[in-house]
Amino acid sequence: MKKLTLIPVVLSLITIPLMAQMADGGVALRGAIGPAITLLMSFDLDETAFARLGNFSGDIVGGDFDIADADNDLPINGNMLIVTGFEGFGEVAPHWTIGMHAGFGDYIAHAQDAALVDYMVEFRLSQAAISAEFNTHARSKTNLLAGSQFGIGQASLKASSSPENESWDAIIGGDSTRTAFEVSAWTPLIQPYLGMRMDISRSMGFKVVAGYNYQAVDRGSWRLYHKKTISDSPEVPLSALFFRFQLFVLL
Repeated sequence: MKKLTLIPVVLSLITIPLMAQMADGGVALRGAIGPAITLLMSFDLDETAFARLGNFSGDIVGGDFDIADADNDLPINGNMLIVTGFEGFGEVAPHWTIGMHAGFGDYIAHAQDAALVDYMVEFRLSQAAISAEFNTHARSKTNLLAGSQFGIGQASLKASSSPENESWDAIIGGDSTRTAFEVSAWTPLIQPYLGMRMDISRSMGFKVVAGYNYQAVDRGSWRLYHKKTISDSPEVPLSALFFRFQLFVLL
């Protein structure tokens, strides 16, 4: 009986948006897809959580991996993280769109010490989310919008040190003096934002939004090689103001 009562509710959710569009002058559902670039501004890695990276890198020629020093010649922590990805969205009502976005960004540092040992450190942030947006003018070429994305992300840190001239046999046979590790953690993701969307032709357009990226790794959530839980791993905040630009093709 309960299932039967859901039928008119579902039908209403489908027909009401369509009727509203017809009242505006005709059904005009459409979608778009295209590349997106997100700038996480003033995105700083937690200095306390990653402070011991300096111990891992040792005596680096020309600098070190001091995570607190963004002006270093070999910084692992810059002032901005650039996330490149792809985004698609589609209209579901005269003033509403839903969509999906996925992308990743990273900091990478390479160096060599006096003993010709090569060091590499990479921090990567991956994101995937669905979005819901309200647009002010469904039929206008320029739309002001407010929306939010909800999804998941993954933060990972890889580091390795190895002799300059490692042989294949030494690497495969485990006879190398190489040292390496990878830690990673999943995080919830929320991105409220405001912006605008503009059609520059019948087939193309662009969207710009600005908002806040709410994201953090909980204490004890980091894993070694995606498997082993590190119970004493710290909480790491990953939140930052962001700006996103998308160039899209209308479908």
